[in-house]
Amino acid sequence: MGEEFKGAEGAPSLAGAQGEAQPGGDAAKETPAPGLDGTGEKAADGDAEGVKGEKKAAEEKPQGAPEKYEDFKLPEGFEPVPELAESFSALAKELGMTQEAAQKAVDFYLERQKEEGAAALAKNEEFIDKLKAEAMSDPEVGVKWKGDAEKSVALALEKLGTPELKKVIAENPAMGCHVEIIRFFKRAGDLLREGQSVEARAGADAPSAADVLFGDMMKK
Repeated sequence: MGEEFKGAEGAPSLAGAQGEAQPGGDAAKETPAPGLDGTGEKAADGDAEGVKGEKKAAEEKPQGAPEKYEDFKLPEGFEPVPELAESFSALAKELGMTQEAAQKAVDFYLERQKEEGAAALAKNEEFIDKLKAEAMSDPEVGVKWKGDAEKSVALALEKLGTPELKKVIAENPAMGCHVEIIRFFKRAGDLLREGQSVEARAGADAPSAADVLFGDMMKK
């Protein structure tokens, strides 16, 4: 029975497993795995794909601040300020901002400036309208404006006002609409209309133009 067991074909045997090659063993060793060459390295196609992927990632990645920023685009109505542009460019470069990112920051800033300017203009117009209403409701100035008050103010500006004063009033509408400014010119004009001209008045005590316009404020 023992000899028959040892000689039986196909029976489990450690000696047989060590002394004989498994079917297909050498062939498996000689065939490269998919994607590998004979040395176990990546195939050339895999290398090419990897290089392409790295190149694409590098192209899509922001390159950082340029050596020198191009002139930033400004909306219509905005004038470039070289000093401000230079300061901002230095800051943007320090922060590593690309040209595109820096332009977006400029656009954001100018948009806020535009909105704030529009709000300030609307507020100023509202203030001027309020001054006009106060002046027109004043019994001395506004109520009589279409009569003697308007003539007196016009005469005072003609006789006493310099071109520079008229320019200041034109550039600052709120000043020309303030009831006390109008009252002052109206009273100065009243004096002129009564014949008390500040330019040619008889007597040693004739007031100067400064006396009429500023009174005690010009006296030391």
